[in-house]
Amino acid sequence: MVDIFTPEQKTAFSFPVKREKLMNPAGKDTGCDTIYRLDSGMNLGVVSREYELVSHKSLITTVLKQFEENKLPKVEPVKIAVSNEGGRLFAEFKFDGKFDLGIASTENKKVGDFIAPGFRILNSYDRSLEYSLSLFCLRLACTNGMMTTEQLFSGSRKHLHGSRIDGMVDDFIEKYSGLEAVLIPAIRELSDKEVTPSHLENQLNELPAWFRTEAIDYLQDNNLVGMEEGEEGTELVMMKKISEWDFYNSLTYVLSHSEGLSEENKNRQGNLVASTFGL
Repeated sequence: MVDIFTPEQKTAFSFPVKREKLMNPAGKDTGCDTIYRLDSGMNLGVVSREYELVSHKSLITTVLKQFEENKLPKVEPVKIAVSNEGGRLFAEFKFDGKFDLGIASTENKKVGDFIAPGFRILNSYDRSLEYSLSLFCLRLACTNGMMTTEQLFSGSRKHLHGSRIDGMVDDFIEKYSGLEAVLIPAIRELSDKEVTPSHLENQLNELPAWFRTEAIDYLQDNNLVGMEEGEEGTELVMMKKISEWDFYNSLTYVLSHSEGLSEENKNRQGNLVASTFGL
């Protein structure tokens, strides 16, 4: 298998971990195990004896190897991120190639819209995340962030003995073969739907305060909305027609580029936004 990672990326996920019985101060077995990093000694989590340890490295290696064996397109890392001292993994990859959506975005009417299909791998050593594999697409027009497609495929497994990584990957490969036929019509349908002022306001009001503020700033910076004085004070008004697809990508752009936002929060909010728009 071809090595596609930079030294920094490999360091982020391939550090060695060890599992040992957790003893109490009296030297008695607690019935739980501790998982820690061998390189730094940092404790990553406390787990039950039924917990199956799946390392970040073995999970990524297994997925990439099966994709290669099944002749899926070549992949390259988009982002390899960890949190909790390496206890949680958020890895995103894109496949070689792109899909032409056959539409032009509001941001640039002269350029067609393209997405690159890919996948996201999550894992943890502290029981906060099941290990999972889900579809991921990177919008290429205007370097606009990421989009999740949980409805199309999202497989996960609990860290329990007998869980099979290869079975989850097989399910993904089966779904991937029909991705373009399902995804493109769904996106084109969004591009044909115009966002009404009331719908825009309702959707923004459903967002957390920080997300709503940054989304409005982005929409204003791109001359999609403006602020005007009305009878009841300052009101948000639409400056031009916006499709559901344009609105969706405004939100995913904010998520992708928001400074200081944790990977956990990006993943959580990204899934909520995608489900709201039926992706």
